[in-house]
Amino acid sequence: GTAAIYRVKHGKDMVAPDASLPHATAYLRMVTGEMPNEQQADALEKYLAFKKTVFFGGKTASEDSAETWEWDGTTWSQKSPATSPAARSGHAMAYDAVRNVTVLFGGFSNDGSNHFYSDTWEWNGSAWTQRSVNGPSPRWGPSMAFDAGRGVSVLFGGYSFDGSNHYYGDTWEW
Repeated sequence: GTAAIYRVKHGKDMVAPDASLPHATAYLRMVTGEMPNEQQADALEKYLAFKKTVFFGGKTASEDSAETWEWDGTTWSQKSPATSPAARSGHAMAYDAVRNVTVLFGGFSNDGSNHFYSDTWEWNGSAWTQRSVNGPSPRWGPSMAFDAGRGVSVLFGGYSFDGSNHYYGDTWEW
């Protein structure tokens, strides 16, 4: 498969896969033009059907974000979909090459509620659609990749806290 999760550190020097390449193997620095505010980019995902990279959410110094941005290899564009997942960080994303959508799962809201998410959303290049609230337990920090051979997104692991720490070693498919 060609999908992978990209994590970058806090600040304006952001790194993303080169959207013009057929596989997510090359990186480039993006330091000019309009771009997401200074925040930790928890999930960037390249979606090949549109030759773009989608970025959702993340954490600023004081709060989580619900912004959606796209990178076309040259320019960042902020999107304004009618609906979107709640602000969060620590979620997972993978590009589903069969259905041409980016799948988002889980994450954590640091808004004072300390809410762990277990919802599944899909980005089709113009809109977010909530697909499921049932499935894996709520968690932060899972990994997700698309298995092109079987045509499924595979989610692994993560963490949650409900009075004690839970580190997951389970695997789920979407």
